[in-house]
Amino acid sequence: MAQDYFFSVKRLFSVLTEPGRVFKTVLEKPGYIGPALVIFAINVLLAAVLLPKARAATLWMVEHAAVAMQPDVKALLPVMVTVATLLGAMVTPLVVWLVVAYLLKYYGNRLKNEQPLRTLLTVAVYGYLPILIGNLVATVIAVNTPVENFRRVTVSIAMFLPCTKSFTYALLTRFNPFTWWSIVLWSIGGSLVFNRRPLNLGVYLFGLWLLYSLLFTFFFYAALA
Repeated sequence: MAQDYFFSVKRLFSVLTEPGRVFKTVLEKPGYIGPALVIFAINVLLAAVLLPKARAATLWMVEHAAVAMQPDVKALLPVMVTVATLLGAMVTPLVVWLVVAYLLKYYGNRLKNEQPLRTLLTVAVYGYLPILIGNLVATVIAVNTPVENFRRVTVSIAMFLPCTKSFTYALLTRFNPFTWWSIVLWSIGGSLVFNRRPLNLGVYLFGLWLLYSLLFTFFFYAALA
C-alpha cells in the first residue's frame, strides 16, 4: 500500500511532462488518495507561509478604510484571516476536484459512456497540479509585495495591466494560464477515459470555464457597483 502511494505521488509530478503516459498508467488502476494528500499538504503549507502578509495586509486595509471598524471586531481580524486562509487552502482543491469529476461524468453520460467516479476523480486530482504551481508562484509574489499592493497580486494575464475597477480588468483576473494548463491536462486524461479526442473535451471544459468566469465577474462587478 505504501509503495502504491509512493509511485502515485511520483507520477503526479510526471504528469507535467508526460501527461499521456501518466494518465494511461494511472487509469489502469485509478487512485487519487496519495496525490490528493500531497496537494492538500502543499496548499496548506503555502497558506501558512502567506498568513503573516495576509494579516498585515488586512489590518492595513482596515486602517485605511473610509469607515472605522469597531475595536472588538478589529481584534478578531487576525483569527478570522487565519481561519479563512487555511480553510480555503483545504476546501478549494476538494471543490475543484468534485466539480471537474462531475463535469466529466456528465460528459460521459451524454456519450452513453458512464465511468466510475473514482476514475474521474483520479483525472481531476492529477490535472490539478498546474493550479498548485500557480498558487506557489502567487505566494512567492505576495510575500514580496508591499501590504498596500497585496490585493493586486495575481498570476493571471491582468498582472501585465494597470489595476483598474473596470469589468474588463476584473474579467482578465480570471484568465489564469495555470488554470488553462489544468484544463489541458483534464482534457487529455478525460479523452483517454472516454476514448475521444482531447480537443472535443477541451472545448467543453474551456467553454464551461469561460461561462463561469463571465458570470462570476458580472455578479462580482455588479455587487461592487
